[in-house]
Amino acid sequence: MQLLSNQTLESPRINDSESTKRIPSEFVSKNRKPTREGISFRSIKETSNEFLSLFPHRYDYIHAPHPEPGQKPEWKTESQHPLSDRLIQEGESLYGIRFGKTTRCLLADIDIHSLYHPQHDPLAISRLVAALEPLGLVSFIPITSSYSGGIHLYFPFDSEQTSYELAQAVQTLLEKAGFKIAPGQLEIFPNDRGFVDGKPALYNAHRLPLQAGSYILDQDWQPIYSSEQEFVRQWQFCQRRNPVTRKAIKQIIKHRD
Repeated sequence: MQLLSNQTLESPRINDSESTKRIPSEFVSKNRKPTREGISFRSIKETSNEFLSLFPHRYDYIHAPHPEPGQKPEWKTESQHPLSDRLIQEGESLYGIRFGKTTRCLLADIDIHSLYHPQHDPLAISRLVAALEPLGLVSFIPITSSYSGGIHLYFPFDSEQTSYELAQAVQTLLEKAGFKIAPGQLEIFPNDRGFVDGKPALYNAHRLPLQAGSYILDQDWQPIYSSEQEFVRQWQFCQRRNPVTRKAIKQIIKHRD
């Protein structure tokens, strides 16, 4: 989904020839030792999975049993070992991850009760994307976060950026555009995490996409067929259209106050 200069939303599937392309199933996993931040965690991968490789930082992950209908998950943090592909694929629990030192993605979380949800303001997301355009973020993948009806907007980009700098720049742009970043309204991941006892806090965790109740949305915010392959295809489409640079990020941070 892409925001054009006239602030009309356009789906990534604008080109019939492009929409028929198939995402290769092959994905080469490099044997790297895991670290807390900064290096993609790949050594835990039991199988080649291009979708799961989009989410490489697996330390301090969250998990919860599938809740009863109408109930919220009871999330717990696991810090003893990283989250494996196998656990995610088994689907016996819900899982979420945090950001590491660097990232190739921004996630915006809009609660079902938020003033910015399309049910309450049909133009709010267009304004949000317009506010992020100075960073080079113009295309995103919209999905339902869960059965709750909240919306996650994934903004992938090709050039790896420092997570805390990206968080500062995004928060600056959104707040200057009048958006209030707060739980239950609008949250961004990675977040401007701050410090605890003089040490950097963990980044907030977010639920992985395409689990129970999570579906890709079309231009009318309606769920569509949501395979991992389609998510990867849209990710790669958006990635080519989001030319984020460290220069742009630093420039925004410089004029933060």
